[in-house]
Amino acid sequence: MTKKDSLKLYQEKENKLLDKLLSELSENPHFSSSNLHHNTNIPTVSKRLLKNLLSTVDSSSPLPKISKKTFEPVLELWHHLIKEHMQGGLSTKDTALLIYALKTSIKDSLNLLSYEEIDHLEQILDLLGILTFEMYSIENEKLISRQNEQINYLQHHSSPISGDIVGSSPSMKQLYKAIGLVLENDLTVLLEGESGTGKDFIASIIHTNSKRSSKPYITLNCGAIPRDLIESELFGHEKGAFTGADSQRIGKFELAHEG
Repeated sequence: MTKKDSLKLYQEKENKLLDKLLSELSENPHFSSSNLHHNTNIPTVSKRLLKNLLSTVDSSSPLPKISKKTFEPVLELWHHLIKEHMQGGLSTKDTALLIYALKTSIKDSLNLLSYEEIDHLEQILDLLGILTFEMYSIENEKLISRQNEQINYLQHHSSPISGDIVGSSPSMKQLYKAIGLVLENDLTVLLEGESGTGKDFIASIIHTNSKRSSKPYITLNCGAIPRDLIESELFGHEKGAFTGADSQRIGKFELAHEG
């Protein structure tokens, strides 16, 4: 069989498997309520996933035989570990450090454990360490991405508001008192008033004098955003989430994190 014939057979196999995958996906009862249902890029993503899997299986360096029975206890242990540590206030990085410290200490425990026990524990800790480090890497990438988006947003969306509040009438004194109460407590605030009464200005004053003044101050005019784009504007989207989404976009809620 020529190389061209082999490539043709491989592509036919890939296309048939892709058709089966997409058919199975569309018939799944949970599909219509998932984000996948609205994602026009699913065929491309599915094809890429399938291609990567097939190329791994067909690789000249064969993978070791993978048993679900082998991995399930380790995954269950890892999920329990992460949940327990999160509840205890530990970060993913903290968990990774603990795992690798435990592995190092086990190596020096021949007087307490047998070679077989040490070998078995090291294998488990290696898997736990890989899973935890991957989780930490993803979290770190998202954090860096969010910080870059925040910097970019603040560089291009400078606030036009400047100066201090001026006034000593009874109404202004009530306003100062209300602002003081807000600054002393972690509250959600709704500012109401006709156009031109200074709602944006007061919001800016509250942020500038609050404990979150060093964090982002994000403004958004919901009325100026088309209905079809409001979800993406508020919550963001991943690259390829829909036609035209050629890059990741951080939503305003995430941009305003801690601000």
